Amino acid sequence: METLLPVLNDPLLASRYYVLRGNNLYRRRQYPEARTDTELSRKICEKYKLEYTTVYTFSTFVLGTIVQKEGNYEEAIKYFEKGRALKKKNNYHDGDLAYLEAMENLYEQKENFPEALNFQKKLTDSTVAFIIRNSGENLRKS
Repeated sequence: METLLPVLNDPLLASRYYVLRGNNLYRRRQYPEARTDTELSRKICEKYKLEYTTVYTFSTFVLGTIVQKEGNYEEAIKYFEKGRALKKKNNYHDGDLAYLEAMENLYEQKENFPEALNFQKKLTDSTVAFIIRNSGENLRKS
C-alpha cells in the first residue's frame, strides 16, 4: 500500500505536521504513537534551532499531557514548567494560562485537591487579567 504521508522539506512545517498528528493520535487515545510523533516534532525543532516557535512550545505541552495520561506526573510537571518558561521567554500573550490549566488538571488527577484548587484560583485570576488586558487593547484599537 502506498503511503499518504507528505514529503516535508521545511523543518518548521515538518515539526508542525508531527505535533498536530501527535495531538490527533493523543485525542484518539493512541498514546505511544502520539508520544513518538510529538517527540519527533521537538527533535526537529531542536535540530534546526526552532525552540522559539509556537510549535515547539505546543509540542512541549502535548508531551506533558501524554506523560500525564501515562501516569508519570513528575515528568509531566517538568514538561509543563518547560512550556511555561518558553511562553514567558518568547512573550506569548496568553502567558501562564495553558500552564496553570495543565497543572490544575494534573493535581486534580493526582487527587491532590488543595493544590488543584490553588492552581484553579491562579488560573481564574490570570484569565480575568488576560480578558481585561485584551479588552483594553481592543478598545484602544477601535
